[in-house]
Amino acid sequence: MSQHQQQPPNDLTESVLRTVQVLALLLIFICIGWLMVVGRSVLVPFVGALTLWFLVSRLALQLQRIPKIGARMPRWLSLALSTFILLRTTVAIVVWSADSLDDMVERLPMYQANLDRLLFDLSMLIGFDDPPTLDSILDRIDVEEIGTYAAMSLGGSLASFSMVLLFLVFIFVDQTNFSQKLSVMFGQTERRKRLEHTLDTINHKIGSYLSIKALTGLISAVLAYIVMYFVDLDFAPVWAVFIFLLHLVPSVGTALGIAIPVLVSALQFGFSFQPLIILAGVGGVKFIVGNFIEPAMMGHSMNLSPTVIILSMVVFGSMWGIVGMILSVPMLVIVVTTLGAFKSTRSIATWLTEDGHI
Repeated sequence: MSQHQQQPPNDLTESVLRTVQVLALLLIFICIGWLMVVGRSVLVPFVGALTLWFLVSRLALQLQRIPKIGARMPRWLSLALSTFILLRTTVAIVVWSADSLDDMVERLPMYQANLDRLLFDLSMLIGFDDPPTLDSILDRIDVEEIGTYAAMSLGGSLASFSMVLLFLVFIFVDQTNFSQKLSVMFGQTERRKRLEHTLDTINHKIGSYLSIKALTGLISAVLAYIVMYFVDLDFAPVWAVFIFLLHLVPSVGTALGIAIPVLVSALQFGFSFQPLIILAGVGGVKFIVGNFIEPAMMGHSMNLSPTVIILSMVVFGSMWGIVGMILSVPMLVIVVTTLGAFKSTRSIATWLTEDGHI
């Protein structure tokens, strides 16, 4: 009887402890969110460098798997080659895209005439008596302010890119001593093994996610380019690059990857069959890749709730812009894996997964 009388206080204590844990965790998330907003100028380049590190490490691993040559390749050499390949590819794409701007400028008068005709046809269809033109729209826009903002954004992007490279160098340097630091902190304890397992899981999941997204993005871009080339769309390679980059953004990137070439084709061809072909072709490519190829390659390796993915994209996007949208899934993987590693927070991680398994 006495044991039965002592049970309610124990239940009450356990309930209070759980409430305190939830409130403490909520407070931690609020503080982390505040720090992510305040420290955006530093954290975005740092997280970008971490993402590049995952890509470089994954590519280095593939280089070391090359028959005959890979097994003899030192780790530092594979990392150096991987970094060079990624940076060289990025620079080549940027330079090539910049060169394409000259051709775009030459065709602007044609696009303006087509846009004016589209606006006129739409106005007549809707019933407007005074159809707008591109010139009348631009007269209401402060072009100087937009130019100043664009110049500042470009300068900020270059500064951020420099910080990314700087962080990346120090991450590679610090990587060599990471295992030694764990030994000093935890020794050969069970806690260290659990931490190493968690870090290996995060590394594997994020590396797999980025590799698969890059490969499926490349497949989408190549197939979309074939469709755009068949229709003879201007600057099809440029729009294919945009489709590849936008593929890294969950959900929204897919919609934009379809909308951009369709709108460009409407500017080039007007109301004709070409925009419909691009809509059906590029849309079909994105549908097949997004609903069949990518899920087959990823399987259940991510195991994240689709609702949580969309929510994280909105949250990280509101804090870090387009970079936050791109990094939303890797950040979510880190959160879920970390929460799942501890018994007290495993229930929260379960709610964030797709099937309830950690």
